[in-house]
Amino acid sequence: MVAIAARDPYPRTDIMEFGSFELNFYTSIIPSPIDPNSRRIQFTICWFVKNLQKDSNSIDPELQDIIEQLRKEKFDLFNLNIYTDISLKTSYAYLIVDIDYLPPLGYEKTTSILKKIEKDVNILLISLEKRFNKFLIRRATRDFYNDEIGLRY
Repeated sequence: MVAIAARDPYPRTDIMEFGSFELNFYTSIIPSPIDPNSRRIQFTICWFVKNLQKDSNSIDPELQDIIEQLRKEKFDLFNLNIYTDISLKTSYAYLIVDIDYLPPLGYEKTTSILKKIEKDVNILLISLEKRFNKFLIRRATRDFYNDEIGLRY
């Protein structure tokens, strides 16, 4: 038996990112099948930063130095992308850290992987908060995404 498909059942996709929002609400846009080995896990965490220089609308130079030091450090399980953002909507300053989990995920269930790495992520977050303590007000990931894209949790 020969079947002809109107489209390729294995669509060619370059690197595409799907966040929690898409995974929960727009599953129809996610290509299927997908190779489990191509998955990666990234956590994003944001904090309000209290040392905003009002006159220049920029982040404190001491905070910038700590960010530069951390960018040079290597972590066994994670790669960090650290940056700051000032909301045009609210003028709040944010410190944002994208945490990429580096080991290959293979075919293990995502929930199992998350459970396994939760302790390491928490240790990393505590370490970051100690280093940034002087500048942080509180965690503000929900606030950031609400300011940036109007996403309400």
